[in-house]
Amino acid sequence: MKATKMLVFLLAGVTIFASACSGGGNASATNPPATAAGSAATQVPAESGETSVESVPAEGAVYHPAPGEMGEPFIYYQAEDLSTLNYLVTNKAVDAEDGYINFVDTLVETDKFAQLTADIATEWEVSDDQLTWTFHLRDDVKWVKSDATEYGAAVTAHDFVTSAKYVLDPYHASMNSFFLTDFIAGSAEYYEALSAHVDEADYKDKRETYADFSTVGVKAIDDYTLQYTLKAPAPFFISVTTYGVYLPLNEQFLNEIGEDNFGTGGKDSILYCGGFTLTDWQLDIEKTLTKNPNYFQADRIHIPYMRFFSISDDVVPLELYKRDEISAVGITTMYLDQMMSDPAYMDNLYVTKTSSASWYWFFNTTSNNPDFVTAALNENFRYAMFHSFNKDPYLRTINPQDEGVDMMNSGSYMPPELCITEDGKDYTSFGRLPEFIERNKNNHDPAKAKEFLEKAKAELGDSVKWPLTVRILGTTAETSKTRTAIIKQELETTLGAENIVVEVVIYTSDTYYDVIEGNGYDFSQQGWSADYADPSNYLGTWLKDNDVARGYDNFTDVYPQFEALYNEANTTYDIDARYEKFAEAEALMYEHCIFIPFNYTGGNYAISKIQNPYDDVQGMYGCPPDKFTDVIYGLSPISAEQRAAAKAEYDAEKAALGQ
Repeated sequence: MKATKMLVFLLAGVTIFASACSGGGNASATNPPATAAGSAATQVPAESGETSVESVPAEGAVYHPAPGEMGEPFIYYQAEDLSTLNYLVTNKAVDAEDGYINFVDTLVETDKFAQLTADIATEWEVSDDQLTWTFHLRDDVKWVKSDATEYGAAVTAHDFVTSAKYVLDPYHASMNSFFLTDFIAGSAEYYEALSAHVDEADYKDKRETYADFSTVGVKAIDDYTLQYTLKAPAPFFISVTTYGVYLPLNEQFLNEIGEDNFGTGGKDSILYCGGFTLTDWQLDIEKTLTKNPNYFQADRIHIPYMRFFSISDDVVPLELYKRDEISAVGITTMYLDQMMSDPAYMDNLYVTKTSSASWYWFFNTTSNNPDFVTAALNENFRYAMFHSFNKDPYLRTINPQDEGVDMMNSGSYMPPELCITEDGKDYTSFGRLPEFIERNKNNHDPAKAKEFLEKAKAELGDSVKWPLTVRILGTTAETSKTRTAIIKQELETTLGAENIVVEVVIYTSDTYYDVIEGNGYDFSQQGWSADYADPSNYLGTWLKDNDVARGYDNFTDVYPQFEALYNEANTTYDIDARYEKFAEAEALMYEHCIFIPFNYTGGNYAISKIQNPYDDVQGMYGCPPDKFTDVIYGLSPISAEQRAAAKAEYDAEKAALGQ
């Protein structure tokens, strides 16, 4: 699996803990955004013809909006603007979260209990050999323009065929084509056949002669019946279809606007079939998403419009919230004590949920520091680093409270609650994973660290020059300085400055790729968030041919076993047996301390004017979790008592469903 990913490879000192400003009210940014032009803008009336009510009623412990009821607009600042509207090529999180997720609907979505349910597809079935997936589509999903006027066509099965053909054409350089070539029969061969000619001057004129798309396993059986044929069974394939690269594309519109112009211009360079349309967009200044009144689920949209605006470096987001200029904000540790003691806000704070974004520290065996590489290939040295590494002070820069630290502290790369069997067993409870998860969460042990270091030094002898230089990465941001200083202090204090000298390599956006591609670092972080619900989506990033792998196959005493276990698991289609084998592959890497699991994104304090954070779409993968469906905002945040009542009601409903 080649992986080019929305969330990959962020390194020490980068602000990695901001959770998305999702419909679930997990609005946060643990630091102010990067410099951007513009300032807070005044609100404008919704262009859909809807107007927001003065406020959502506050009476009652738990609030549920009536179908079609309108609340307040959602206003938020943007650290980064959209890079494109072309949802079939981009791999940037911002393009999804603040853009196409709310513009174009998926075949299926997840409900408020994170269970897959109907969206454009009303039902689906799988063949006995698990190779053919057939989806039956609604006939009332309309394509509309940015002003929400009807384009004159319904979303049909042919639109999903068109999008697949577009993605599999190397001319379009989709960053996500592997989501098809990894799964769909004939797709890799089709893509490779076109790739052999894509640089030719007359490629566009002749490409239909180079490869036959009818050999690809994506078919429109009729207008409202779509069929995918897989190259191998994938019992989790339904979750794969929630990713942006599986969204529909209208062929007539593509021909009208031209393939080079699709999604690359302004708001009119795409069509819409989701809950919102892009009605105003001033790049790097502000954008407005307005409710689509022709959305087939319009009664589930309770926000008249959403506005995202850029702010400059010297603007504190919390101050914007206090002035009622934004609807939600994350609370940094700098302001947490102040907010927790302020009667105006203390009862409205909450801790954000953790997401599927999972981070670990790794040893870069492709580093241009030969002494570090030699040391890193020694298991006792890796264990010395493992036990010297205290997560606690680092995580407390995100949330100083025990609750947040416990939530963020991870013991496994695969997060819990992502992959669950039909009888409710979590993947992270399989095999030896529970014992390693507990160990990894409680890794800090200075005595053991020193013991392992002495063993390593005895084994390494003169092959390494001591003190060993260990380079970690950081930026000029204050949070980066704080966090890299913590790492430096923990390692040097525990292992001794006579043994380890930590250097912080400062990089900028201009030097980032020089540092990374030049391997000018030694010990760093890597992260991943779920695209679909299967362990292969995470563990596959450790394979040697993966784009984000960093020389893991250099651990020659471990990697061949891991690869064999991975391949065996990936060709096992019974879910329990599959999870058991993947769990053994993951546990093997922890047993030999190839990685140090660190944290899950989230767990920081925030405040939001969402009226019921448990009513909206939930989930840990694909597009649905960031949809602003079933979400309603008011003029003020709910209290801790109301939030607790909403959670209790939600938990009771979930338990009644046997989840």
